Amino acid sequence: RPLNLSKMVNVKTQKIVNDLLCSNPFSDETKTGVAADPNSKTIVGLNAIQFGVDRVRSFLKQNNLLSILRGSQCSMEGFQLYSRSSVISIFSALSYASKYDNKAAFLVMKKNCEIAPRIIDTKDSNTGPWSHFDQSVVTIPRGL
Repeated sequence: RPLNLSKMVNVKTQKIVNDLLCSNPFSDETKTGVAADPNSKTIVGLNAIQFGVDRVRSFLKQNNLLSILRGSQCSMEGFQLYSRSSVISIFSALSYASKYDNKAAFLVMKKNCEIAPRIIDTKDSNTGPWSHFDQSVVTIPRGL
């Protein structure tokens, strides 16, 4: 069911929902732990949290998962890999808010857990955005 953030008056509940929806991995993969991102405010007005590769590995192991697929952070290339490819951020909004010149992407997942990002770009106006797909394959790491 959809979350109605305007009805959440409990600060602890707001914090949990905020952290689930708005946390981002550190772009510097040498950083560990968690830290508030002072430059980022979220939908409930709290600072976003950043997390390190150590937290990703722990979460994946505790939940018997191979990777985290997420879609909350604008990426200029349409997708981005973090935490030694254990976190894949996908962004499907082309030219976000008519403000950025970002590409969009979606993922194709094969039965063998190979993930192929497909990039959508508007660089060639003659053929349209759907003709530009990156055919690269990202393999989810098995041994964490």
